[in-house]
Amino acid sequence: MKKFSKKIFYLTVVSVFFSDRLLKFFINIKIPENSSIKIFSFLYITNIRNKGIVWGFFNKEGAESIIILFSIIAVLLIIIFIHKISHALSELEFISLGLIAGGILGNLFDRIRYHAVIDYINLRVWPVFNLADCCIVIGVCLYILQAWRKNGTCTVQNR
Repeated sequence: MKKFSKKIFYLTVVSVFFSDRLLKFFINIKIPENSSIKIFSFLYITNIRNKGIVWGFFNKEGAESIIILFSIIAVLLIIIFIHKISHALSELEFISLGLIAGGILGNLFDRIRYHAVIDYINLRVWPVFNLADCCIVIGVCLYILQAWRKNGTCTVQNR
């Protein structure tokens, strides 16, 4: 069963990565950079580049290499974690870690290829973000909820 769980992790990573790539590919084709298309009164698709991380933090000269390095390290640590303690992880934890790793890889691809992350979901009341960002946030929230459910607390405990 745990081998199947690792497969779910990798399937989630690949699904998130390729979904993110596909959306960004179409955004680049259909919407010129720094332009928007109104979908609903509260939702615009906006093609922008974010050289920083969350909300544009670390959008400084020289930060790109550090962000790329930390992204690679984060994905490698998740993979090592998955393989070291797979026996103690639930299906939901495998999926949540797959969402996180897939999201990181989607944005990492952009950083390497475009020297910035392509963001496009614009709610007009929040900084513009993308599918990879959503997957990272959802993955973190699911992992925390699962840890809380397992342990009765939100603290991380040794397994």
